[in-house]
Amino acid sequence: MEERKITITAIEETPDFNEIKDLIIPFWPEQFGALPDERIVLEYEKDYRSKLDRVKYLYVDKRIAGWYRYSKFPREAGAKDVHTYDIAVHGDFQRQGLGLILMKDMIKDSRSLGYEKLLSRSFKNNEGSIRLHRAAGFTEHMKTSDSIVWELDLHAADRESEE
Repeated sequence: MEERKITITAIEETPDFNEIKDLIIPFWPEQFGALPDERIVLEYEKDYRSKLDRVKYLYVDKRIAGWYRYSKFPREAGAKDVHTYDIAVHGDFQRQGLGLILMKDMIKDSRSLGYEKLLSRSFKNNEGSIRLHRAAGFTEHMKTSDSIVWELDLHAADRESEE
């Protein structure tokens, strides 16, 4: 069996959301309402903040297989915490551990930039996201009517990774 080359690359410029629409459109939460594909891409473009958001793509061989985006929280210059906005693995690559690879990279990346806490959100009906957050060491911070908000102390995560 041929070994796959897995790499994660930071996207320094504004992402081309059309390039990753296979990763954003299938994962558009039903709670956000049904929209045409072009409108979903526009929503991502409108929401992106170049000086505050951090984006990385995961490649399997030379194909984009996943991505994540996190941002300062609140979205202002002096924030000490960050929040996951997107993390997704293409359907062709799911259930291969790539989501956890992405999440661990996001944790390492945000810790290396000096952030203190990583927050994230899962809709209660997204069992894959819930499993991923638990596997990555997040704890439940709070619940809303439709979501779980997760929290990870990046300093504690740093200590655990050293053991």
